[in-house]
Amino acid sequence: MENEKPRAPQGGGAKQALLEAAVEEFSLRGLDGARIESIAKRAGCNKALAYRYFGDKPGLYRAALDHVFRQRASLLPAVPPSLAEGLRFWFQQSGADTDFLRLMQREALNDDGGELAGESFRREYYDKQVEMIEGLRARGEVGDDLDTRYLFLALLTLIAFPAMMPNITRLVCGADVESDEFRDKWGELLESLARRMA
Repeated sequence: MENEKPRAPQGGGAKQALLEAAVEEFSLRGLDGARIESIAKRAGCNKALAYRYFGDKPGLYRAALDHVFRQRASLLPAVPPSLAEGLRFWFQQSGADTDFLRLMQREALNDDGGELAGESFRREYYDKQVEMIEGLRARGEVGDDLDTRYLFLALLTLIAFPAMMPNITRLVCGADVESDEFRDKWGELLESLARRMA
C-alpha cells in the first residue's frame, strides 16, 4: 500500500494541502477510487474542510486538475527559446511530475468525449505552446511543411511517453526511466530530432 505522506497544514495552508493531497490521491486511484477521507488524512486535515472548500469529491477533482494545469502554465515563461532546449526542459518536467502524467492517464481512461474539467483554461495552455512552435517556425527552427498542432502533439508524445510508460521504456531500452543514463540518452535524442526539424 502506498505511503500516504501526511502533512500538517499551517494556518490558511489547509486548502493548498488538500489540493496537493488530492492530486496524489486522484493520480493513484482515479476519481472513482479516491476517498475524501484518504485525501484529508494525506493533507493532515479534517475531511469536513475538504467538503467546505470543494463541496464534494467531483468538485475536489476539478479543483485538483485546475491546480496542476495552473502550475504547468506558470512554467511557460521559463521554457527556453530553442526547440532543442525546450524539449529537454519539458522532458525534465515530465520526469519530475509523474502525478500530473498519471492524472492525465486516469482522465483519458474515463474520457467519454464530453467536456473536460477546466477545458477552456487547458485549451489556452496548449494554444500558447502551439504559438511557441509557430514562433520557432518563424525563426527557422521548424520546417514549413509540418502542421504546428500535429507537430506539438507529436512532441508531447516524445516528451511524456517514457514517464507515462516506464514498463515499455524499460523493455525497449533496458534502462530505468529515472536513471541518469536514460535521461541523458533521451535528452540527446530529443536535441538531435529538434536539429533535424529545421
